[in-house]
Amino acid sequence: MNKKEAKNSPGRKFIIAILVLAGIRVFIFNAAFPIGNNVDEPAHLDLVCKYAEGRIPEKGIESYDRRTLELLIIYAGPEYFSGAVSASDILPLWKYPDVEKTEDFQNRLDSYLGEINHETGSFPVYYLCAGQCSNWGKFIGLNKGDLIYFLRFLNIPVFIAMVWIAYLTGKLLFPDNNFLQKGLPIMVAFFPQDSFYSITNDALSPLLFSLSFFMLMKILFEEKSLSFYFFTAAVIAVTFLNKITNITMLALLGLVIILKFRQIITERKLKENILRLFVLLGVSIIPLCLWMIRNYIVLGDITGDAAKIDFLGWKVRPFSQIWHHPIFSLSGLMFFLTELTKTFWRGEFVWHLKRISSNFFDLLYVISTGVFLLVSLVFLFRNKQKRQRTVFQLSFVLIAVSVLMLAVLSVLYDYGKCWYPSQEHPYFTSGRLIVTALVPFLILYLNGLEKLLTALKLRFNPLILVVFWVAAITISEIILTWKVFASPYNWFHLG
Repeated sequence: MNKKEAKNSPGRKFIIAILVLAGIRVFIFNAAFPIGNNVDEPAHLDLVCKYAEGRIPEKGIESYDRRTLELLIIYAGPEYFSGAVSASDILPLWKYPDVEKTEDFQNRLDSYLGEINHETGSFPVYYLCAGQCSNWGKFIGLNKGDLIYFLRFLNIPVFIAMVWIAYLTGKLLFPDNNFLQKGLPIMVAFFPQDSFYSITNDALSPLLFSLSFFMLMKILFEEKSLSFYFFTAAVIAVTFLNKITNITMLALLGLVIILKFRQIITERKLKENILRLFVLLGVSIIPLCLWMIRNYIVLGDITGDAAKIDFLGWKVRPFSQIWHHPIFSLSGLMFFLTELTKTFWRGEFVWHLKRISSNFFDLLYVISTGVFLLVSLVFLFRNKQKRQRTVFQLSFVLIAVSVLMLAVLSVLYDYGKCWYPSQEHPYFTSGRLIVTALVPFLILYLNGLEKLLTALKLRFNPLILVVFWVAAITISEIILTWKVFASPYNWFHLG
């Protein structure tokens, strides 16, 4: 195929269309939601502002900067936390001229000074990147409100890049399966997780994780150069340093190194490849170790979370009490898995203190996830293609390790008077923390769908079901957030 034919090929047109639709969708929802959502957006914005000024926090926990509080008072929407009284009737403060000079504004600012930012010890990559972008925004003359949304809109190229990586992953791993090649980027492009609509390090992790997964699969199944091993390791290191929960990537890294080592031993290519494996492991791990050493010296613990845990009032459970946790009962385990599945799909945003969710779609998320992953697991043992079987096995390991991490966090602490997790519901069910494994999850999900249709002898293109599914999800998402679009605090009303 020459360059002209490749440019006009159906596959190229398909992915361009999906990328454009993905970008438009994420732009609309990022613009629709007011600043200051309930999933710690104010805390992440404060850290971005600190890093933009070159100030990496050197305490386990710090208070909000005065300038961040000024931005939040003026631009943050109160609808997330307001109850019976509709906050949409209140005129946003940015509509008032010279509001910062008023006595009422100064009194409100004084009341917030000293408020603690519990995310101070977070890993640095997202805040470094967003901080630099904030400086670029200031350089080109963006006003304060547009500058905050400019940080939000960084999610657009990040999300588009993730869809592109999903497409490349499908082509790499399933060269003869048109359904998985196209279904994977379609599902990613319309996945309704609301962490992609916020200033947060959770928005960057899935891209970094997906890119690491893609590059590790190329190493596993292809012969790559030493420089490719180095750049793969660098991407993994950045993934680790974006958020501590990305540590689940260690499982994939370790397994790929083991499988590649067995492969080069079998092919008697140890001498040519052993240095590459050492580079892959060393460059991946050393930056993480250095940052943890820095945390221990500066903050007093390797994760940087000790002060946050103390501030939230969490206490490590005595070992004897761990086994009394309700997750070890069937009902408790089912509650944990179902709630985690719901938030994995649609996120955790609230509006007027009510979860933005649909019981019907939550049920569909839980049932389809359980059924398709189970079918994929059953057919895993019947798959005669070694390469595909390995991909599915690694994907299952990643999902299992991610879920296990949240289960361990659930039983590890007594949450005291904290509102989430709480004494009544001591479960870590924030799906955004493991949506990093979105591409491996969707590989298993779509594989289960395809195998189920084949087993039921339903002879029609499964892509039709995928298109109907994502269309239904998107329509539901629009309906659920329709009130949000009318908020006078969002970007559409800024000006």
